[in-house]
Amino acid sequence: MSSVSFLEKLLDGAAVEWKTLGEVATIGTGSHDTQDAIEDGDFVFYARGREQLRLNVFDFDETAIITAGDGAGVGKVFHYAQGKYALHQRVYRIVPSEVMEPRFVYHCIASYFYAYIQKASVSSSVTSLRRPVNQKENPS
Repeated sequence: MSSVSFLEKLLDGAAVEWKTLGEVATIGTGSHDTQDAIEDGDFVFYARGREQLRLNVFDFDETAIITAGDGAGVGKVFHYAQGKYALHQRVYRIVPSEVMEPRFVYHCIASYFYAYIQKASVSSSVTSLRRPVNQKENPS
């Protein structure tokens, strides 16, 4: 059963307004590279895999869903970030707006995002997820 048909069945006639993820969340990437990691850093540094690295600086202080933007983990949701953290340049942060419950968004994305991304991703030698260049990030 697809995610849309599951949700339609769950809502069964309820009046809902469908929105894109970009309409209800801030989506962006980090600026660090894996080589920036240090062993005993003060803050969590999310890269493209399950392992949490460390840095002595942070870029964000928020609640966010973290997903890899390229490589073997593209579209897989490995982390639910809360508080101060740093982010790899090829990792996406999805920060739900105040109208969304972050844990609900996390579970929806963790359940359905990978299958969706496999259909929508760009592949050459490495599978990649890219935002259109003309989109501007919402300030966080």
